[in-house]
Amino acid sequence: MSATSADKRLGIPVGSPLLIWALSALPGALLTLHSIAILPLWWQTVPLASFQPHQGFAYIAQLDTATYPPTQYPADLVHEDGQPVRFPNVPGWGVVATKGAGRFHVSQGIVFMSATDNSDPRTNGRAYAVVRPFPIRQHLLQASWALAVVGTIGVFWRLRRLLLRFLKRPPFLFIAACLFALVVANRVWLFRLSAHRNPSGFGKLLFSSRENT
Repeated sequence: MSATSADKRLGIPVGSPLLIWALSALPGALLTLHSIAILPLWWQTVPLASFQPHQGFAYIAQLDTATYPPTQYPADLVHEDGQPVRFPNVPGWGVVATKGAGRFHVSQGIVFMSATDNSDPRTNGRAYAVVRPFPIRQHLLQASWALAVVGTIGVFWRLRRLLLRFLKRPPFLFIAACLFALVVANRVWLFRLSAHRNPSGFGKLLFSSRENT
């Protein structure tokens, strides 16, 4: 059913609500895709300093953790004297400690890294940095998701007669229910993951109350 025919049959301007919905969902979609390194919009170079020996060839340095999602994705890359090391973000820090040679692992804001020649990064005179998608603050991500939710609810309410008539057909009703359940489950899981790893505000209140019970 086209927007024109829907307007004539139900008297509802479809085009404008759908445009509003798209504009409300676009910031959240772009920021989320950027944060999980599927579609990075811009990059950040973070100098590494204050290395601490960890185990074997591995040394650790701290990154800012007040971002969402936490910095642990394969797009993160360690540079040594301005040149990227030849290994990607490995799954765990064990291989960094045993083999070194520039391997690194980033998890929850901690960089486990090794020099390319397995020397001590504190004394070898080289500069190290992490190049990663520019981190997005949690409250900005959550605000963009909230905007998308408000826009979606508004559009659904505006087009409720058309949508209900369309969704009453059994195949579409089942598909819509499954998609809605998947979206809700995904958002709940992401919020819980963020609050658990970087508790602040409501997340801190939620997890502290659980620990006290």
